[in-house]
Amino acid sequence: MAVPSISPKAPHLSPQDMAVYRAVVQYKQENDGCSPNTRALMEACHLASSSGPNYHLARLERAGLIERGRGACQIRVKGGRWLPGEA
Repeated sequence: MAVPSISPKAPHLSPQDMAVYRAVVQYKQENDGCSPNTRALMEACHLASSSGPNYHLARLERAGLIERGRGACQIRVKGGRWLPGEA
């Protein structure tokens, strides 16, 4: 997956938001394009509550970096794409 560049004009994103973003990209690269679940993001970003990942994903979505759908494999990283065999 090519990781899209992030505009330096996104000061409203916290370091934790960006950690969640990087965790999503890394997970998708390592798991055939599937998206991480809440538990995987909690562990990767050292979040104590299961509401933490959803909060940060919502902020990333509002910033236009991701799109979310329902069900497994439903976080799409805008500006990036995953191809089988790419890691």
